[in-house]
Amino acid sequence: MVVGARACREAAIFRDRLLENYLWTLGFTYEPESWRCRMIQAKSICLIALIDDIYDVYGTLDELQLFTDVVDRWDLTAMDKLPEYMKLCFFALFNMVHEEGYWVMKEKGLDIVPGLKKEWGNYAKHTLRKQNGSTMDKLPSSKSTWRMDEIERGDVAKSIQCYMHEKGVSEEVARAKIRELMRKYWRELNGSLTWDSPLEGYFKNIAANIPRTAQFFYDHEGDGYGKADGETKSQIILLLFEPIQI
Repeated sequence: MVVGARACREAAIFRDRLLENYLWTLGFTYEPESWRCRMIQAKSICLIALIDDIYDVYGTLDELQLFTDVVDRWDLTAMDKLPEYMKLCFFALFNMVHEEGYWVMKEKGLDIVPGLKKEWGNYAKHTLRKQNGSTMDKLPSSKSTWRMDEIERGDVAKSIQCYMHEKGVSEEVARAKIRELMRKYWRELNGSLTWDSPLEGYFKNIAANIPRTAQFFYDHEGDGYGKADGETKSQIILLLFEPIQI
């Protein structure tokens, strides 16, 4: 995965957000004993960000169909049909899945590779469907320019903007509606946090902590993940690098 990520970065298609990705994992698996989970998840988030940019920015629909088929079939031999940057991405994904599968098999005696292959295939197919149904699916050149401008600004299409567009309402009305939905779903989520065993409690807490972490990233600055500077950078420095004053 490291080799693939480095090569993709050199090809100027990889957003270097390693520390932000690790901060995500700290948000939902902060316990010291969960270090391997954080390591696997940080690698996965790096690849998710890369794959999203491939679908949203760089790939033509024909290339994306090929890429989706390769991931879904998990077929190294079909990789030759892909453009170079897609080869690098799939090879990084392939190596990560089998590397982590090896360690889990060695330490826990569980074969997680088939499940991981299936889920990555499902993710690729879902992302392709989303791309095919996108209202912004313009000519590749204009779509790419639009998305590149967004990435450079650290900006993405917001739920508020989507609601304004779909319902034909003002920003004030859309903001109020999104806040209402957030309160509704937080009540439902917090109300579901009961469990009968420590294992069930552990996974339910992760499920609750993922949207909590998302709200941390996106609530105050709009896109605390996409922006290279700002509050997220300050939080990373304070949490991971600055010594704690006692």
